[in-house]
Amino acid sequence: MSNKKLTVIIPFLNENQEVENTLESIKAHLNDPIEIILINDASDDSFDYKTVAEKYGAVYIENTERMGVAASRDLGVKVCQTPYFLLLDAHMRFYDSSWTQRIIEELEKDHRALLCCQTKILRVENDIVVEHNGGLPSYGAYFELDSKQGLIEPCWAMQEPVGTSHLQTIPIPCVLGAGYACSKEYWQYLKGLEGLKYYGTDELYISLKVWLEGGSCKLLKDIVIGHIYRKVAPFPMYAKFRLYNRLLIIELFIPEIYKKELISQVRRFHYDFLSESLLILYENRETVKRLKDYYQQIFTRDYSFYEILNKQYSDKDTIIENPNDILRDIAARTKTEYIPDIGIWKGRMGIVIFLFHYARYSNNDLYKDLAEKMLTDMFNDIRKDTHCGFATGLSGIGWGIEYLHQQGFIEGNTSEILFDFDKRIMEINPNRIVDLNKDYGLGGIVLYLLARLYTIEKEEKENPFDRDYLSSVYHRICLIIEQQDAACDSIGILLEFLDYYQGKKTIAQPEIFDVWCLLSPQNIPLQELELGLLGASGFGIRLILKKERESQ
Repeated sequence: MSNKKLTVIIPFLNENQEVENTLESIKAHLNDPIEIILINDASDDSFDYKTVAEKYGAVYIENTERMGVAASRDLGVKVCQTPYFLLLDAHMRFYDSSWTQRIIEELEKDHRALLCCQTKILRVENDIVVEHNGGLPSYGAYFELDSKQGLIEPCWAMQEPVGTSHLQTIPIPCVLGAGYACSKEYWQYLKGLEGLKYYGTDELYISLKVWLEGGSCKLLKDIVIGHIYRKVAPFPMYAKFRLYNRLLIIELFIPEIYKKELISQVRRFHYDFLSESLLILYENRETVKRLKDYYQQIFTRDYSFYEILNKQYSDKDTIIENPNDILRDIAARTKTEYIPDIGIWKGRMGIVIFLFHYARYSNNDLYKDLAEKMLTDMFNDIRKDTHCGFATGLSGIGWGIEYLHQQGFIEGNTSEILFDFDKRIMEINPNRIVDLNKDYGLGGIVLYLLARLYTIEKEEKENPFDRDYLSSVYHRICLIIEQQDAACDSIGILLEFLDYYQGKKTIAQPEIFDVWCLLSPQNIPLQELELGLLGASGFGIRLILKKERESQ
């Protein structure tokens, strides 16, 4: 084994004959001696994989319980005895015999590189493997923070970067397509795929770590490996764990300025799984903290470096034409449309928040005056029977007041402004609230509490919420977490209060994305949207925040 420098590592689950097909293709296009490790991740299809491994001289490892592709890949790296390795899926094809030498030479030149081979997309049609999409080449991948699915997603880069046509090796933001090569030492220094569960986001996870540590991801344009893409995987995908993996990436690597916005997108598009995924993240909080502390020690670049690189490869046009005209149109509607609802989501509180943002953005005090008048009128319309729900009631309005105060839009002592709100909130026994969600239940109450407590502690005000009340909220949340009530859409809010009460974390400043995912319309005329925060006003705020971020 001492003369071998490369190990091919192939984790698989229920791949059947494709394991042998892949091995046969490897052996048919091989000039240099290599090692092969097959990792059977607890297949239950009764196929004789061990005999296949013996036939091709591969090391065979069989997991007694499913570990997932990430953990299986790390296991393969751990047991491999060569300085370099190539990760493959078990449904791939090779076309020439230069790949081993090319990979080894590139890794010997750069020990802090993660290599990605060029992918030929294959499909199975009538039991025949054929090229898909005319065999058009891709140039690695980039990733989207704001995808239509509300998830951070790697996407094929279909345009060759300017000035690289003469190069066989080019830097890329993200590897994709399987066929990833690296130094064993460097992979383990980065802690590989540790933290991920089962399946999903391996590529983005390791690519971010490589770039932020100071290494580079590279595409070998001249090394082509075919990858059969299937409509249905031969194993369960576990949506909650795929979502957890994305939340892990957000927590470890994405700056605070983006985090709440990303979580709000996930909440909007993946409501069914978010609570379960957040609970998994909470259960693994010690591992997450350990990894985060480690990466903070070894990373030599900040996220802005990666963000600039990623934008160079993205072919997605995110430019909104005439943003100032759009904002003026939204602001003009606020003068003419009367909204009886006083709430934060579809009512006047959300519109007030937009107007304050727009007044500052446009440097036009007329809209500040309009916002202040609307706010005064709204308070006059609050009645004794106005409920405490977040969507249309007191807790949402109160949260909005604290948000405006912390953003510097309004002055004054919010404890005085919200004195009656606090009393009304404390009259509600947390243990008797059946609805746990944010709209009209416990989640909205706790979100209001967090905003109030943030200001109280920051400005050293007297706390109107007595110890007994806060204790009752805490114990109610503990019971919810203990019962793992994943039907609740407010798990993240409840966990934040839990950490605060236990002294593990300080409360984060209220952000507009705590409320909901602000719209980024796709071909939706703004005039067809409602004016509130869940419609045109929300889109306007998001556009303003984006423009302000770009100007910094």
